[in-house]
Amino acid sequence: MLAESADPTLSKSQIDAMLRTVVDRHLTKLDRVALVAKGFTGFDPDQARRDDRRAFWTYSLLDASGPYAEVTDSDHVRMVDDGLCDADIEAVKRHLKMLKDNGLVPTKQHILRGLIEGVAAKAVSTVS
Repeated sequence: MLAESADPTLSKSQIDAMLRTVVDRHLTKLDRVALVAKGFTGFDPDQARRDDRRAFWTYSLLDASGPYAEVTDSDHVRMVDDGLCDADIEAVKRHLKMLKDNGLVPTKQHILRGLIEGVAAKAVSTVS
């Protein structure tokens, strides 16, 4: 959206504010999920840590490669070096596929628009 505007740049403070908003919302969500999960009798903190590591790798790959991210051979090696097993790596692949299949990557325009407008940057509408 910004790339199509006359001035596609954001200031450092605008970027910081956008990222802070996203992180704050996500941390609030994670806190709620963790609180509920810990209330179940079968809560497994080790599984929760594995799930967090899987999510970390999913979003790291998206950050590095964009919406078409896939687990490459070199990624596989790095993930094993980080302690993931084949089942974990398959879970990362499934997570990437689910995000793509459900249109969650790239980030939906209405979400980006809200973030951009929230920092007083100019949002540009695109025709689909």
